[in-house]
Amino acid sequence: MLALTACGGSDGGDSTTGADGIKVGKGVGDSEINLGILTDYSGPIAQAATSGSIGLEIKLDQVEASGF
Repeated sequence: MLALTACGGSDGGDSTTGADGIKVGKGVGDSEINLGILTDYSGPIAQAATSGSIGLEIKLDQVEASGF
């Protein structure tokens, strides 16, 4: 029910190569990756969507705290 996506989905000529040789594009930089979530916050799945978003935020905070 949750869809996690990096901002920007096509190569579209906007990508570059980072200092470490890894190809990056919109939403991806040397020190950060922008993420978004697409879900319904109203209607019959609102409670699950809100819980999923909070859970994702907690997990991403854990990953960031680990230095990954």
